Amino acid sequence: MSDFRPLLQAWLDEAANDAAIASWQGQPPGDRLITLQLELGDYTGNWLEYLPVEPTYFCYQATPAHRDYRLGLGQAWRSEANGNRRLDDLANNLAATRKNWQGTQPAELLLAFPFHAGAQPDVPGAVLELPALWLIATGGRARACFSCRLREFSSQQQAVLKLLADGTHPTPEPVACPAQMQPINDYAAWEQRVHHALQAIDNGPLKKLVLAREIEVCSEQPFAPATILQRLLNQDGSGLTYARGTDRQCFLGTTPETLVALDAGKITADALAGTAWPNSPHLEDSKNSREQHYVVTAVAAALAPWCQPDSVQIAPREKCPAGQLQHWRSRVSGQALPTTTLLQLATALHPTPAVGGFPPLAAWRWLEAAGEQRTAWYSGGIGRIDAAGNGQLWVALRSALLAGGCARLQAGAGIVAGSDALTEYRETEAKLGSMLAALQP
Repeated sequence: MSDFRPLLQAWLDEAANDAAIASWQGQPPGDRLITLQLELGDYTGNWLEYLPVEPTYFCYQATPAHRDYRLGLGQAWRSEANGNRRLDDLANNLAATRKNWQGTQPAELLLAFPFHAGAQPDVPGAVLELPALWLIATGGRARACFSCRLREFSSQQQAVLKLLADGTHPTPEPVACPAQMQPINDYAAWEQRVHHALQAIDNGPLKKLVLAREIEVCSEQPFAPATILQRLLNQDGSGLTYARGTDRQCFLGTTPETLVALDAGKITADALAGTAWPNSPHLEDSKNSREQHYVVTAVAAALAPWCQPDSVQIAPREKCPAGQLQHWRSRVSGQALPTTTLLQLATALHPTPAVGGFPPLAAWRWLEAAGEQRTAWYSGGIGRIDAAGNGQLWVALRSALLAGGCARLQAGAGIVAGSDALTEYRETEAKLGSMLAALQP
């Protein structure tokens, strides 16, 4: 496997002495952003060997089915927002920053937001982050993007070189065996919550509510994100494997569900719902079909105002494998209006009935009134956006929040009329299974 560290070091050293960059540094404003790109050549790895051992900021997104792997190290620029206008505020901040972005084509930014709009400890309501270094491999070819504020060029260059030098070995140390697993919401509490949800559905107008439960896994040694990410990639390469880490915690997981993508004016979104697992009810049963129908209806309706007239199309539903699980999925697509952006689409769609309920607004209000909790970014959005407003967002599912030797895992189930609490509980157990397996030695 290629080691690009010497090439990257030489490139950054050369850039430090580049006359054009020196001339830019002499121009106001000093907080102007610059992005430089370098073609690296053939690469068939997944970048995990470049992930620093010591906790630091990084982001990771991999879609093996599309031969796309991305690792971001360090931060060149960051913006966060809270409240109901969080994504609108980020869009304004991005537009202002784009005016002061110089050099080659601006790099993509990480975009993430949790289920609820309010900030949590160490988790803002929404965030845009530009890594100092993107390592990107698509179709077996690799490239690097280095970004920084002009006035911070030298310090950012040295920080990135240190991060590269601190990368893990190709075979990370194994994770310690989890010492215990503690349900945070036990079955009795779950049964009561399902009962209350069914009562609300019986009284109308709610048709579906998504409830989440959480477990905590503890280990004698800190969990190693590189090891867990590699195991998730080995388990299932059909969706997105993702991570966002800081010096305090790391949120990671794997998800089969695209919230929305915008590329060259084309919009695509997944209407994904219904779950089957080994020894479970069949995916074809009426409960799963109803769940997925609600999602299709809501996604198509949410996209329509942002699309050209009569351009929204719903593909026939298909079975979507996700490790040991299967879901129903219908792809919804449309041709965007000229002014439509990814952040507008995310605002219109989130939360879909796949993670909130149906009708979406009524379900959202019921969940808030019921005190529904979602840890970190679970069931929010995570993905990438470019300076022009294009990109792709996924729903952050099958996740864990790591902090030292503690991991908090969440999974949800859709409650509709006729749902059985025990069956829904077993569904959450099946969804938790892939992450639990990745935490084992």
